[in-house]
Amino acid sequence: MILLSLGALAGGLLAGLRPAPPPTSSEEPRVEISAPTLTKFDEAGRRLWELRARAISLDQQAERTLAEDVRIAFFRDERVTLELTAPRLLLFNESGDLELEGGISAQGEGGLRFWTERMRWDAREAVLRGDLEVEVEKEENRLSGRGFEYSPQEGRFVVEEEAHLILLPGEE
Repeated sequence: MILLSLGALAGGLLAGLRPAPPPTSSEEPRVEISAPTLTKFDEAGRRLWELRARAISLDQQAERTLAEDVRIAFFRDERVTLELTAPRLLLFNESGDLELEGGISAQGEGGLRFWTERMRWDAREAVLRGDLEVEVEKEENRLSGRGFEYSPQEGRFVVEEEAHLILLPGEE
């Protein structure tokens, strides 16, 4: 279940509506919304993630939603476990999967931070996956490699290939 935040509507969202470019003969009209919030809930009504974006375009024919300049927070027990920022996000309406592109940065629990250029949220398995280079930091330790899987629910981060770990001595 995805819900467009009523607070965003009450905060002047309707004034931010702008017309989409005129459709071509093969294109269905779409709806574009400025400064919105989308929230995904589980079956029990708990927040799974919340997306804030500068603009969101709904493409009903392709059954996907495009968001620009996004910040997405993942939740566990109403606590933010991971926050991502990215220039672009594509939501696949049917599956609930998310695809993020551009200079993506993430901050998670326990000081976890990571950066990559592309990743995908698998809604069914509740994991983030990337196939490109990734840089990971936690405290003074650094990990880099190619391809990863991260579970915000479990806090488990796995680098799949070419992993390089730098362990730095902690402060005494």
